[in-house]
Amino acid sequence: MGWFIEFLKSWVYGIVSAIVECLAVGTDVHKVLLAGFLPFSVSETAADNHLFLEILSAALRLGCGCGILLTLQMKYGIRNAVKEESRYPGIALLCEASLLGALYLLFGRKLRTRLLAPFYVSLITILSGFVLLYASGRRGRQTSVSWQTALKAGVLQALYLLPGTGCLLCALSGCLIAGLKRTAALRFSFLCTACILICSGLFGLFSGIASLSTGMLVLLCTGTAAAFAVSVLVSAAFLRYCKYSSLRLCALYTAAVGILTLAAALLRILPPGVIL
Repeated sequence: MGWFIEFLKSWVYGIVSAIVECLAVGTDVHKVLLAGFLPFSVSETAADNHLFLEILSAALRLGCGCGILLTLQMKYGIRNAVKEESRYPGIALLCEASLLGALYLLFGRKLRTRLLAPFYVSLITILSGFVLLYASGRRGRQTSVSWQTALKAGVLQALYLLPGTGCLLCALSGCLIAGLKRTAALRFSFLCTACILICSGLFGLFSGIASLSTGMLVLLCTGTAAAFAVSVLVSAAFLRYCKYSSLRLCALYTAAVGILTLAAALLRILPPGVIL
């Protein structure tokens, strides 16, 4: 019965991760709430449970990234979409990836280690909500992504290194503030998000998967499968939504969730160090 409950939890984590990763909302804050109110108990020690959550988080990012990539392929065709958005798509993606990779190696781990607490995560989530609110009011004119635009977008997307933001939220905000039109910003930010989630998921997965037991691996696979399936549906629905609707609702929701999590942290409803 105990492992069956953990099995259901893995599905819940996969579904929630897919929803928040494929929407322009703060991602980490939802993981704080999940880990606080629905913790895993796959081991008798807290350290092993925390390690499993970290590896599960990486696996879920991988599943979500693959789901987003499949959605882009089905909706646009990845090759056609990339060619439409950039004259030199490889250079644009390489510039942004190099910038993010360098910032992560220099500051990423230190920042996430020091700020991994519900109080800081909620504050950063509120900030990212207001950044998206500002970006949603921008009216860009560029229809293609140059390497200069990719670098500008990458600077803002580097906010994803802070716990409390979301990958798609940062990518979309950066593209809109960099001057891209809504359609171009959506396609390029979804493509960047998929690449980042897949790379970071693989890195986190292979760095610790060898320490998991057979039961943990089963939970990992079921959660990843749920994240992949739901991310395909959610990302396709969000792309349709963004064509005709404003992103202000996502921005206000992100800020509101951050405020609620901050209140929960201050009232000590959440454990002080719980986060994926």
